[in-house]
Amino acid sequence: MDDTDVTAVYASDIEWSVDEASTGAGTTIENGTLAVNSAQTSEITVTAKVGEVSDTATVTPTTQRPDALKIVSAEDITNHLSNNAVAANAIDGDTATNYNAITQDPSENPTGRTQTYMTVDLGAVKKVSNVQIWFYAGNARKYNFDIRVSKDGIYWEKINTFESSGTTANGFETFDFGKTVSVRYVRYVGRGAYANANSTFIQYNAIQEFEVYGSDTATDAAELLTSSDTQITASAYLNADQAPSKAVDGDKTTQWNAMMTNTEPNTLTIDLLAKQSVSAVELLFYQPWIRSHKFKIEVSADGYEWITVANYVENGVGYTVGEAYDEGERITFTAQTARYIRFVGYGSTLNNGTQNTYNPVREFRVYGTGPKSLTLTASAENEHGGTTASYAVDGIIGKLEDTTTDSRWLAMMITDTRPENKITFDLGEEKKISAVAISFYLGNARSYNFDIEVSSKGDTWTKVLENKDSGAKVDKEYEAFEFEETTARYVRYIGRGATELSGGVHNNYSSFWEFRVYGYDNE
Repeated sequence: MDDTDVTAVYASDIEWSVDEASTGAGTTIENGTLAVNSAQTSEITVTAKVGEVSDTATVTPTTQRPDALKIVSAEDITNHLSNNAVAANAIDGDTATNYNAITQDPSENPTGRTQTYMTVDLGAVKKVSNVQIWFYAGNARKYNFDIRVSKDGIYWEKINTFESSGTTANGFETFDFGKTVSVRYVRYVGRGAYANANSTFIQYNAIQEFEVYGSDTATDAAELLTSSDTQITASAYLNADQAPSKAVDGDKTTQWNAMMTNTEPNTLTIDLLAKQSVSAVELLFYQPWIRSHKFKIEVSADGYEWITVANYVENGVGYTVGEAYDEGERITFTAQTARYIRFVGYGSTLNNGTQNTYNPVREFRVYGTGPKSLTLTASAENEHGGTTASYAVDGIIGKLEDTTTDSRWLAMMITDTRPENKITFDLGEEKKISAVAISFYLGNARSYNFDIEVSSKGDTWTKVLENKDSGAKVDKEYEAFEFEETTARYVRYIGRGATELSGGVHNNYSSFWEFRVYGYDNE
């Protein structure tokens, strides 16, 4: 191309048009400026034409200002004043409409509806750092509210409690989070307002416009570290139907529950089996909408020294979490290196002031980054009694389905000809690893003696754990053994039988239900 191939095009040369089938009434375009009916939310097809050359693009209208994140919908609970005061009015770009809902004065009716909420959906997880709100009569009232955020619409993190300035007339106020969070949902939890003139409580929560600010790109390295097979224990529980495992089973209708004795708190402890960088927990409580739960969250690297990362017990002030039956709380904190995370429960206070000594937790989830349980295959030089090495990596602790056969590896040493039993685990390729976890057969009655070796190719081996002894664990629980991080494809257990804890008699068998290796999958 040379200069003779270039033709100047002026704005007046461009012919603009919109596809009438994709637009609502009142949508027009002039000189490249698209004016859209406020009810239009679907894509609009726009065409620009110069002579015989044309190009077409689709445009998605938004009612928020140019720098605000697009809000795809807004919902509220059913106590808005009327069908003319619904949450959608707060995102329609029209300051002549508003969302409005009633709350009751907590000093006069503590058991009534003292807060209400409106939730906006960004359509996908975004990075969010602040909200901007245009309050009705913003220069005559101070509105009191929380901002909460969520990735999934179930577990909510309280950002802060805010109060509007009471001085802003006909304009937006900015409420900064003090940090950036990766979320999809943003919730306004309103508790009414107070009049500037005489501090009288005003039951209305009136918002003319609500906008969210941040960026479309969201990154969050923290992953869910717990699952239904997470190892979890408790200081007590009421019965088998409310055992500790119910708090990690993924079922929001089951729960762990325990009752305090002589003001002593109940604890619910998760063992991740390998140290992780832990930065958040999620809790789903029983009846979160009518009670304030009092608790701490503590973490530990070794199970002895504990660090408190969240405290909702001091001064007897508890924490009210979800607004609905199936909503929980997300609590974030500065990342800590920890293997153990525990909930320390001090009961709850009902909305009517009654103290309750129970600590029901429906779900307890932990988030962070670190080594994971890696996928393994297994082979053994010796297998006894019909067992196979594959049973040690099948995820079953107990009987094989519909059989009376134990799903565990079992091998017997013979002092002269086979003084050791070996089972080898293959990661498929070299990976960084730093720990193993073993669920020993009768681990509460026997102490097993063993080495752990690693190899890159399966020909030469390096000991990473030598002459280790298992401890007295609850039968079928995992016991973890850490070592300095190394790179290997193969991991080998070398067993020399066990010692019966009662009587000290040596047992020639090496046996465990499951074997895990912790490390990192390759990118």
